[in-house]
Amino acid sequence: MKYIIYFALLTILFSCNTQKVSTEQTNKINFESVNEKRVFDNINSSLEFKNLKIKANANIKVGETSYPSVSLVLYLDKYKEIWGNASLILPLARVSITPEAFKLYEKIGKSYIDTDFKYINSLLNVDFLDYSSIENLLTGKIFLTITPKDYKFSIEKNQFILQSIKDIRVGEGKNIRNYKVKISLDSNYNLKEVKMEDKKYNSLIEVSYGEYLLFENLKFPKNIKIILKDQKEASITLEYNKFESVKMETPFDIPKGYTQRKIN
Repeated sequence: MKYIIYFALLTILFSCNTQKVSTEQTNKINFESVNEKRVFDNINSSLEFKNLKIKANANIKVGETSYPSVSLVLYLDKYKEIWGNASLILPLARVSITPEAFKLYEKIGKSYIDTDFKYINSLLNVDFLDYSSIENLLTGKIFLTITPKDYKFSIEKNQFILQSIKDIRVGEGKNIRNYKVKISLDSNYNLKEVKMEDKKYNSLIEVSYGEYLLFENLKFPKNIKIILKDQKEASITLEYNKFESVKMETPFDIPKGYTQRKIN
């Protein structure tokens, strides 16, 4: 049940579209024209949009158990709020994420979470989640702080590769992990994979991105796969269906009679 709750949270956090889009071609890298600074500038850039409505499907697997596909709707109000709704025929859960708070309620157990990012980082045994990192992950951008002095640059199999020079410490207390980080980008500077691995504890965080699409001159991944491995392995595969440039008009209110939940 613990992992199902974690992935109910994560499912609402991650998704995107295929309406009014075109596929961008991946080109072979011209080694002589590669500019390492341009790679770092691209990976640290953000997508400049104002409002997005996003529809997607999410498939969740925990261990050997697969769960029914969940329908997602997200509204992104750039820099201000991410509003999400998850349903499986009937509504399952709703979330509101702002720079200050993370709020979620689920209808089956009539419970809710009203907390900050420190709690969410502790829950997931990480330390890099904040509003900007979630917004970046949703839109196919890097969700870690990347500085050139901490990474070795190379080109492998027609991809740009960044590998951490030393281990990146994540978490705190007994949950500390020392991850080796490897980041891959295609020849168009699109993020393809972020892999964080701690072999000592057999711990893994892996986010991989599929083909990229153009929507209103911005590039978004067509699908995302998220793998978390610690005591057991769990994954989410996201398939994107539709984007719209729509401002959120739906409020977020925790229903009366719901009980605040603490997850240990």
